[in-house]
Amino acid sequence: VITALKEQIGTIQQNELKKAFNRLGELSEHDKNVIASMANSIVNQILHNPIVNLKNVAATNQGHLYAEVVNKLFELQIDNREQFDDATYKTGNPG
Repeated sequence: VITALKEQIGTIQQNELKKAFNRLGELSEHDKNVIASMANSIVNQILHNPIVNLKNVAATNQGHLYAEVVNKLFELQIDNREQFDDATYKTGNPG
């Protein structure tokens, strides 16, 4: 789930950067790098705590429930069972 979330957010980030660069016209590589770095920093800061918390709760008996919620909230298009081994998905406890 975390990998899918990062990939989806990364895709959105890249698409928005392309749009911004097109609107801004000619920029130096340095300017593009500064803007891309800022966008990456913002995304990382926004995702940091939710990802840390998701990792922590993954080890509990409710981990699969949180993964399902994140999957639905962000429409990640993944099967949560792929994100946990069989023991985790069936019992909620890490294998």
